[in-house]
Amino acid sequence: MKTQNFKNRAAKVSKILTALFIFTAFIIMQVNKANSQPIYPYSDVKITAGTQGLYDATTALSKTNDTFTAELRTEKNPEDVFSWATSEIDKNTMEGYFRFRLPESSANGYTDCYIVLKHRNSLEIWSATPVRVFEDQANEINFTVAGNTYANNFFDAGKRTVMHSGDVNQDGFIDLEDYSLIENDVWNFTTGYAATDLNGDEFVDLEDLSIIESNIDKFLSVKSPLNPEGLKKNSEVSVSNKDIVLNQNYPNPFNPSTTISFSLSAESPVKLAVYDITGREVATLVNQNLQAGVHSLNWNAGNFTSGVYFLRINSSGFSETKQMNLIK
Repeated sequence: MKTQNFKNRAAKVSKILTALFIFTAFIIMQVNKANSQPIYPYSDVKITAGTQGLYDATTALSKTNDTFTAELRTEKNPEDVFSWATSEIDKNTMEGYFRFRLPESSANGYTDCYIVLKHRNSLEIWSATPVRVFEDQANEINFTVAGNTYANNFFDAGKRTVMHSGDVNQDGFIDLEDYSLIENDVWNFTTGYAATDLNGDEFVDLEDLSIIESNIDKFLSVKSPLNPEGLKKNSEVSVSNKDIVLNQNYPNPFNPSTTISFSLSAESPVKLAVYDITGREVATLVNQNLQAGVHSLNWNAGNFTSGVYFLRINSSGFSETKQMNLIK
């Protein structure tokens, strides 16, 4: 009897020890897994900005909240996007908080970068000079103050400076192509969150046309360290000053499909992919060697949820990103 009790106790102890061993091994595996994950430094940047169409001169604030995309481009290589982030800029403060995930830590804990700000129907702007962006702490830039925008490429709204409105197709120019897109939507009584709705009232109407009419004869285009005098429509020099040009998708916003195009001056290996707001790749559209020329494709996002997505092209060390807005 005593022998049997001893055997029973031994069996129970053995089971307990086995369970404890398995639990300990599981904990060790989780710790090792966590330690193996890369820890990326980050930078938080408060950006103050607005657009000509959304600006209310009476209150010196914006009429509505809207989403903007910001990029960090290093001083030494301004053609390359170092990091990017998207955020909503609040109408009551004209401020938005952008968190940039950095690919690696710098020796000094900071990087001197140009800050580039983009909006769905406005002319892209760059910081006047490189900004020292510190890691793991707050930074800020105010684009509504004169002198903070590269080459003074802004609309003077009186109390503030804001982005020029009207670059509907996001090709870096405000021109007749943009005017035609707005005019077409006016006659089609387009409503909702559309790129052609410059003033943010969700109606594409004569007020939007009047905004672009005030800009169209000024020959406005993106100005940057890559193109200090602005882009030239018939020039071979692109925004990236490279041999690869990624065009803004159209329409944008879209539902559920949109057309994407890019051009190559020479045969190149190309990867074209879509990323969600967290930076996760959600769709690979192209991943192969392509001949020189203009390439176009259609992306159907019927299986994706509404939100901001990013289109990124990589080829021979060059990369460029465009923001896409899926509205269902």
